[in-house]
Amino acid sequence: MKEIKVLATKFRKALEKAKDDRVFIYMDDLFNFPAGCCGTTSELLAEFLKINGITTEYFCGEVNCDNQTHAWLIAREKIIIDITGDQFKYNVYLDNYNVKVYVGYQDLFHSRFAECNRYTFKSLGIDLSNIYKTIIEYID
Repeated sequence: MKEIKVLATKFRKALEKAKDDRVFIYMDDLFNFPAGCCGTTSELLAEFLKINGITTEYFCGEVNCDNQTHAWLIAREKIIIDITGDQFKYNVYLDNYNVKVYVGYQDLFHSRFAECNRYTFKSLGIDLSNIYKTIIEYID
């Protein structure tokens, strides 16, 4: 789990640096990172983890009470990898969750989301591949 946390944190920091450099200014999927881009971010992270030998599943869930969705990755069948949870820091209904990089077993926040979609990540499409190449340049 420690290796996954190190890799996820590196990737999150690369996304933050790219955002600070205004790389995402014309990219609807990442413009408001971390808000509203958990799906895209999860797919990009899945590629990075795959290249580093970690297979993941993409998970999307929904909280029915307010139709709120959220996506993250799952490794080794149980380990949640979420690098955009802090987008909910102002959402009182989700306990103002503000963890930037969560790697661990199911916690109260993640348990609130009922599964909508889940699949084994295989590869990025062409558009995301180009974004991925840009983000990788920011990894220390």
